[in-house]
Amino acid sequence: MKAVHVYATYVEGLHEGISRNVNGLCRALAPQIGEVRFDGPPATLASLNRRRTHLRHGRIAKRLLRAALEDPNVDVVHHHVSIPAMAIFGRLARFRRAARQKPYFVHAWNAFYRAEDVPESIARRDRFYHALFNGPSAARWGVGRPDALIVSSRFQAKQWRSAGYDGPLKVVPSGVDTQIFRPATFLERRLSRTDLGLGEGPVLLYYGHLSPWKGVRDLLNAFPQILRVQPEAQLLVAHTDYGAHGDWLAREVRRLGLERYVHLRGVSHVPTLLAAADVAVLPHVAAVGTAIHPNVLLECLSAGVPVVGTRVGSIPEVLREDFGRLARPGDPHDLAIQTVRLLGAPDRPSLMGRAARRFILEHHDWSVVARRIAEVYREHVPAAPAPLPAAAAQAQPTEATVSSR
Repeated sequence: MKAVHVYATYVEGLHEGISRNVNGLCRALAPQIGEVRFDGPPATLASLNRRRTHLRHGRIAKRLLRAALEDPNVDVVHHHVSIPAMAIFGRLARFRRAARQKPYFVHAWNAFYRAEDVPESIARRDRFYHALFNGPSAARWGVGRPDALIVSSRFQAKQWRSAGYDGPLKVVPSGVDTQIFRPATFLERRLSRTDLGLGEGPVLLYYGHLSPWKGVRDLLNAFPQILRVQPEAQLLVAHTDYGAHGDWLAREVRRLGLERYVHLRGVSHVPTLLAAADVAVLPHVAAVGTAIHPNVLLECLSAGVPVVGTRVGSIPEVLREDFGRLARPGDPHDLAIQTVRLLGAPDRPSLMGRAARRFILEHHDWSVVARRIAEVYREHVPAAPAPLPAAAAQAQPTEATVSSR
């Protein structure tokens, strides 16, 4: 079986979460189905802040999708989309009769916008653009009628059904590279803390974008309360400039008088960050875009780092009491309480980390996820010959850097 995967805004260097997901899935699928090829116009993370980038790359993706759909040597076409309405380019690619003769799957990685999911603290301009381009009507019209719509969580499935999508719908969870994201050794932990300029106290970690629904401002406002109970705690924030630049972050740290305790970094090597961390914090305030099912959640748990998250999107579907805590979104006080509770016993983070690692290996390793995707393919494709031994070489190289979550 030969599958072609297309993603319009594939970020070179894998600094963006969906790019990392596409990469991981293609690599894991190749040995299971025979041959996997990725087609997509490369993008930079900074360019994704411009809306015209999505339109220009969407048009290129449409041409790639049409070519794959009309290629007699291709058995399956798998279209990955970030903003759900971007699926419209696949729908346009299928207008020709010849392009509708083979299985076509849409993989919607992110949630679409619903006003009731977004707090008033989000700027009106951000809410307007997401309602216009990423609302349920645009998403439903754009996706059309693929052979199956694939989503990563029950939360998304519920969204799509409530928007009126009544076609085949498959829930297949996101995956993580458990070889790259693994528990650090004692020496790795010491070296990473030295490299990052961290002391011996507990280290809280946030890494990812600074989009307003990521809730980083709430984390900063919660930190003084955490310090009153854990005076040696440190907060490490590694961020990209996607969604918002970091200038406001440095100003906020100064305003709160936290310069001694908060370490700000840009794009960083994620395994180094995780090796230094005792607890990761996901303070998301709304299930918009990449905040629905953040890659960072799976990466932290795979590395044995327990997580304090919020009850947003599909985070509660993954984050269990034996390896994390859930706080109310948009509530710095509750975020601080849950973080302090997790740090309350000296051995608690390490015990929770081991439970987290077991859970990820069982449910979210890319090999597990790829088997489920291969089953979706086989429901629509006649029996194919055994996979090619060298098929795995078809995939993109793997890197580990800050990705969107």
